[in-house]
Amino acid sequence: MTTTFTTDPVGDYRFQLALQMCQTARVLGYPTFVVDGSRFHVTASEALMGAGATHVDEQKEKGMGASRRQCIKAGLNVVRTADLIAGYTPNRAFEDVDAIVWIEPEKVGMVPCLAPCIEMVRQGYDIVVPWRNRLFADYPHYQALSEARANAEIAEVTGMNLDLYIGPRIMSRRGAELLLSYHGQSRVDPNVKLDDNWGILFVPILWALQDGLKVGSCPVDYVHPAIQTAVESRMPEMDRKRDTQRVALVNAMRQEAELIGLKRAA
Repeated sequence: MTTTFTTDPVGDYRFQLALQMCQTARVLGYPTFVVDGSRFHVTASEALMGAGATHVDEQKEKGMGASRRQCIKAGLNVVRTADLIAGYTPNRAFEDVDAIVWIEPEKVGMVPCLAPCIEMVRQGYDIVVPWRNRLFADYPHYQALSEARANAEIAEVTGMNLDLYIGPRIMSRRGAELLLSYHGQSRVDPNVKLDDNWGILFVPILWALQDGLKVGSCPVDYVHPAIQTAVESRMPEMDRKRDTQRVALVNAMRQEAELIGLKRAA
């Protein structure tokens, strides 16, 4: 997971949720690698490790895209280490590492929902996108409407009904490497710049479909943190952020799908 805090994280509700996530992951046996982009890295790192994080790295490059690449790369390094120990062959299933998961630090409620998503990767899926059964029950109303609309608009592009706006991605090694290859530009024309904040979680889905990777959806009873819903419902700037995010990502998906000549799912 990745964390980014511009103020002292100790009093930030999102950071408290991140600590809860590390605690929950430890209880369930999931190793957790954190990329921390706060200005209080030492304080944040000590707290996260104390809560159960396996490892905490300081963010090396600015930007959400960069932090997510760094985090996914950390997960891949774990898989590669397991490969070196066991002897890697291309068709060998993961042994000690079943899947690589990227997740936002606040989504503590997603951790107990990961098992069926990971099982899908074990069964051959390359990228699994959880599907929220409770989107309109738990989220701020405007956010729920915005994300449902964006998911529908992107479904017209891909031909697949995926809840891409949930955030977390559960991946095989091949799926993670595909996401890691995204640097905010088109696959076929590097001069075409695409979103490099959230785009790493979206645009490579098109590439996966084009390349014949197996992409799937997994229904989950994810419960969004009540404190996050309460705080963000009182922040008009969050509604503006949702609009900016939706427009940027839907446009990027449409543009890249056209450029690569996407073989739309039936």
